[in-house]
Amino acid sequence: MPTLAADQVKIYEIKRVDVEGAIVIDGFPSVGLVSSIVANYLIDTLEMEQIGIVESPAF
Repeated sequence: MPTLAADQVKIYEIKRVDVEGAIVIDGFPSVGLVSSIVANYLIDTLEMEQIGIVESPAF
């Protein structure tokens, strides 16, 4: 299995919060963008706040 170099993953912090015990919802793009759509739906429906973004050419 190939590994990612640290410089291939970028983490953008939108808002600084204490995330200890937090739940992460990810929506990595796939065919039809279903996972991204569902992640955004959950965030909106559960009235959660997006606090960061993880970006990489690998996903």
